[in-house]
Amino acid sequence: MAREIYLAKSKEDFEGLTEIHKECFGKVDWDEYKKALGDERCFFVVAKEKEEIVGYLAARVEGECAKGLWQGTKESHRRMGIGKPVHQEGLEEAGRRGAEYFDSFLTEENDMFEAISGQNKKLGFIPIARYPDHYMKNGER
Repeated sequence: MAREIYLAKSKEDFEGLTEIHKECFGKVDWDEYKKALGDERCFFVVAKEKEEIVGYLAARVEGECAKGLWQGTKESHRRMGIGKPVHQEGLEEAGRRGAEYFDSFLTEENDMFEAISGQNKKLGFIPIARYPDHYMKNGER
């Protein structure tokens, strides 16, 4: 199956990644997401298969730091090897934009935690901190 990984540019790209964002992060702060769409420091990498956006990564570069904002894959396409190349392209794009390191958070309650943390380790990420009360679930920490 042919898969394309590229920077989102078209209206269709952004509509597709927004649908995945809704699926993955439905209760996220939509104002923050909308700001990211209009922020020139932000970029969005998408994965497309058969004319359908199936995964994406959003990041913001500020000086030498890139911050991973969100990364998601359509539920129907998870565990099919989409996340790693999308993440890799995000790292490369961050570097092209002057970033020397990439900062991101991952919740252990994510059903993909083991796969994502293993992928991050293979990409050279080093966990530097744990924040056990950082995320809210059902209104509780």
